[in-house]
Amino acid sequence: MKIIEISIPNDLSAIRRVVEQAFAASADANIDSWFSFEEMQQNIGINRGCCLKAIDENGTILGAVCAQAESPINDSEALGKWVTNAATEGLNNYLRYFKRVSFGQSNFEHTRL
Repeated sequence: MKIIEISIPNDLSAIRRVVEQAFAASADANIDSWFSFEEMQQNIGINRGCCLKAIDENGTILGAVCAQAESPINDSEALGKWVTNAATEGLNNYLRYFKRVSFGQSNFEHTRL
């Protein structure tokens, strides 16, 4: 699996298809009510956003991650910021690992439910 930046507009229809398939069985199935592919495309065009795709060995798109700068509604400082929870997830993973080791479960394979 490789993670690379999407190519606009070449990958746009494939990304839309993958996202629709991923959310088809959820309460958020109506993607147009909470995500705008046109806005994503505009933000990428003016370097205020990015979108990455995960592809397999055959070039099939497996998933996508999109991020864009925060809206500068209240502050001009927000132009350089990004909306993502990667740092939080990384910290959570580290804390889970720390707790597991501190309780004597150094090997995750030994964890039983």
